[in-house]
Order: sequence, then C-alpha cells, then structure tokens
Amino acid sequence: MAIVEADDLFHTPPDDRFTWTETNWFGMMFIPEKRLQFDSYVWTHPNLKVVYSGFYVSHGKVKDQLCADYFDYRCWLPMPEGNLDKYTLENGFSVEILKPLMTYKLDYVDAARDTELHVIWDGIMPPVPFPMGEHLEQAGRVTGTLKLNGETHDVDCIAIRDHSWVHRPENPKLGRRPMGYVACGFEDGSAFCFTIADSNYGYDGVTNEAPPWLEQADKPEMEFVPFCWLYRDGEHRQIRSADLRVTREDDGWHPKSFAMDFVDDRGEKYVVRGEVENFFPMHWMQNNMITCCLSQFDCNGQKAWGAFYESMEQDVVRKLLK
Repeated sequence: MAIVEADDLFHTPPDDRFTWTETNWFGMMFIPEKRLQFDSYVWTHPNLKVVYSGFYVSHGKVKDQLCADYFDYRCWLPMPEGNLDKYTLENGFSVEILKPLMTYKLDYVDAARDTELHVIWDGIMPPVPFPMGEHLEQAGRVTGTLKLNGETHDVDCIAIRDHSWVHRPENPKLGRRPMGYVACGFEDGSAFCFTIADSNYGYDGVTNEAPPWLEQADKPEMEFVPFCWLYRDGEHRQIRSADLRVTREDDGWHPKSFAMDFVDDRGEKYVVRGEVENFFPMHWMQNNMITCCLSQFDCNGQKAWGAFYESMEQDVVRKLLK
C-alpha cells in the first residue's frame, strides 16, 4: 500500500466507535554524550474529541516514570482545531508540517518549569507503509535545542517517527511475550526498525504476537517478517528472517543488552548488538509497561546510538517481578 501526502493528516473514521485513533509519535530523541533521552507522543481519539499527549526527559536508569528529570503526560486534552498539518495542544506541544511526509517543526513549552523543546525533524528516507496499511514509520534527523530546567542543550540525532490511523482497543493482550521495538539510524543514511518478540523469554503458549495497535487484524500471509524494515543504499528492504534475544539485569526484568540477527530480502546477513545505557519504564497504555532505553548499537561493525523499547503485558511483568 502506497503512502500519500494525505496520510500525514486525519483520516475519515470508518465508523463511530470510540476506539478509532490517530497517533503522531516522534520517537526517542537523545543527546547521547549527556545520556539524555526524550520523547513526545500524541494519541488522538477523533470520535471522542479528546487527546492523550505528553513529553518526558530522562537520563540514567530510573525505577518509575515519575523519576524522570521531566514528565508531563495528560489524558482528556481537547482535540485541536484544524488538522495535523499545524496544531497546538493544551499541554504546550505543537507540530507544523513544513514538507509533507518529510519535514516537521516540533515545539514544546512549559514556562512554569523552564523546559522547552524546539527542533526540526527532517526525514532521511521515505515513509515505510506497513502490510495492513493504517500505519507508517520513518527515520529522520532531529536538530535544534532542548531546554531542561533552564539549561539549554543542542540536539542532533537520528530518530524514528510513526503515524497510525486504526481502531486501537486498550484491552490487555495477555499471553504475549515481551515485544521489542529496535530502532537505529546511521550516518551513512541507513536505518532499521523492528517490532519483534524476545525469543529468550520462556512462555506457555502465545495468544497474539502482533503489536497492540494491529491486534484486531489477522497477520497477513507473506514470505517476509511483518512490522520490520531496513533502509539501505537509498531503498527500502524487507526482512526474510529475524531473531531478538534480550539479556536482563539482575532484577530479572530491566533489559541490560540485546542481540538481534536478521536477513534482508537480498539474502544479506546482519548482526546487531546493543548495550542499554538508560532505561525509563512508563505506562503509555495503562494495561502494559513500556521500557524506553537509550542504547549503543553495533550493526556489522557500524556503530550508532538508537532506541530499544520493550512492551510487556501484565502477566509478563508479574512473572518477572515476582
């Protein structure tokens, strides 16, 4: 399914169910030399006319989302006027599309806490459509400034964004293994992003391995691994096979490192090794825990900073934290 410029904007809901959502996620941005990571998320519910949105800044390894250097996520914000090409939310976050499907201006202002973000997000590749449609992902370079508690820092990193337009029920997905989201961009213009389960995790049966925002759709019959992609040498490559293995801290829960091996549609093999520098657990959805980890990547000898996320359902958290 081809992505068109209109996919940057709101889509017409197919019905009036409250579960219809559109997201605008500009994923983990970072200042690696200071071990700072930050993230902005917009989750709109057009049929309810409300928005869930927030911004955080964190460094090091913290135990809870409220241990971050800065955290402000809010439910039930009013839907903004207009469309996604230019909007401002009541929490101080605003987005403007400067070039559809490529360049975005992001601003966040919390004057009371002397914290601001002012960056340009500029794509280094075209968006990648997912096999079901209703979702795209893209790597881009982020430049600008972050002011945290009055101190200004320069930002220059490669990050991943996504946009979904889909029914997204929030019911628990019990029985699913920890789901990794492994994303990294490199200075040569290559990038990859994998949504893939941890094969090191022991489990008794699996009810659904698809990401939660695609749980209502059947997995397509295809020869390539869904929800995983590589961009290299100016072209999008699909993935024939992939395996992720997570090593955990002594607490048995937090990721310490990860290993991922995959083969692309040309038969080329990739060995990825990652060391977790930060971890930041948060409840993006109330029924699961997502640990957000600034990480050092090595892919076939090429090094870069990137993001490793891990989503866990309640039964997994209970098992690992017993």
